Amino acid sequence: MEAHGAFLLGALEGVGMGLEDLLDLTPPFTLSQVAARLRDRVDELLRGYDQLSRDERIMVGRAVVEAYPDLSKAPPEALELDYVGAFSEGVSVKGVKLGRWAFYAARSPFIQDSELGFGALGESVNAVAVNCYFTSAALWMARDPVVVRGHLGYDALLRASGVKCYVDSIESLHETLSGVIVAKKLGRVVSPSTNLSIYCVEVWRGVEHCTLIAPEDITPSITLEGLEDAFRKIRSKYGGRH
Repeated sequence: MEAHGAFLLGALEGVGMGLEDLLDLTPPFTLSQVAARLRDRVDELLRGYDQLSRDERIMVGRAVVEAYPDLSKAPPEALELDYVGAFSEGVSVKGVKLGRWAFYAARSPFIQDSELGFGALGESVNAVAVNCYFTSAALWMARDPVVVRGHLGYDALLRASGVKCYVDSIESLHETLSGVIVAKKLGRVVSPSTNLSIYCVEVWRGVEHCTLIAPEDITPSITLEGLEDAFRKIRSKYGGRH
């Protein structure tokens, strides 16, 4: 992952196209130069943002983190751009609203009390999310994610592995590969691996893939620190491999 991220950054540093005009840059330019201009020219960027290529959007998303190391102080319009935090490492953020593909392929991000757009935390490694609201396709192909409280939308955890998830509700799970999931409410469960344990109070479709538990067995106000104890409590009563 690190090598891939470094290669991508090297390739993007020479990307011109719309960025050179929107941010008044002379190619080839660096990520740091994009970040420096971003602080003063967010409005100009937004006017032509729809014309940017995927690679340019990734570069801009990475530049947001460099321009605003404390993301809670970044302008809301910058945080809602695509790919904010992509390929980053060890970034923490609290109380923000993030756009599509936020923290794509990031390592060890910590996100709390936030709202995340489509595809957030896809292909991330060791992500931690506490009390967050995710829209659809969250954490696709993520490795070893930890999700505590909050809500996951449709097609969550697609082919994710090593999952530790204890949340209020999930719209649907799709082909999750391994781990343990506890939820009060679950919409639909589609083609989970046999290496995944799912415990829920209620499920709309896919009950054959789940272990139904009593409402009183849900730990109220679950914390990150109490997660393993909460899992042990459920395993001891209902069984499970993970």
